[in-house]
Amino acid sequence: MKIWAMLLTVLLCTPAIMSAQGSTASIDGTWNIVMNGYGGKITFSSGGGFLNMSGYPQEKIKDLRFDGSAIQFTRVSSLGPTGDQVFTGTVTSNTMQGTLTQTSIPGSIYQWNATRPKLIPPPPTDINFGGRWNLNADGFHFVLELEQHNDRLQGRMAPSDPPSINTEPPSTIEGTVQGREIIFRRTTPGMLTQEFRGYIYNRSSGNTIGGVFEFRGVWNFGWYATR
Repeated sequence: MKIWAMLLTVLLCTPAIMSAQGSTASIDGTWNIVMNGYGGKITFSSGGGFLNMSGYPQEKIKDLRFDGSAIQFTRVSSLGPTGDQVFTGTVTSNTMQGTLTQTSIPGSIYQWNATRPKLIPPPPTDINFGGRWNLNADGFHFVLELEQHNDRLQGRMAPSDPPSINTEPPSTIEGTVQGREIIFRRTTPGMLTQEFRGYIYNRSSGNTIGGVFEFRGVWNFGWYATR
């Protein structure tokens, strides 16, 4: 009888998230995440997703479970299975928080939290950032090709330095425009994802941009571009 009572207690105390998976539609989208002090972005969609941490390639999210308040998922590490991490936590409106453990380190427990950015419609703009730009990113030179559709940007960025200086492959660009401000993310296959922020000069006839970009989460690198 004692054994059955103990088993019944375990079953009653086991969270529903471990045995049933509900719809993840209410959490789908991109969140800002902080894991053990390190920042990045995590995107949930259709029971999975992906994670972008500064300095790491894009990583897959699998085994996503959400029951309306409790959440669980696994980070598939780019370093191999020994780096995989299991996240558990709770969701309240536009915030998440909980703990994570590394599968190869029994007893390891770290804190994590995430917030969903508020969607604020950008103001209309009559400035067009589209075209071919010569970009200097902290001394490294690139060709930046942009297409603008309303407040959205897309394009590509490729090194213009000789291979002896820069051997990075071409990157894809996605971003937004708000008035004179430009914000875009640079995604390079097999490499880190970086964010660039800048402003177009008022007195340059719209042909000069200056700003900053981040590298491994540090925002003290400058860039400018001309066309």
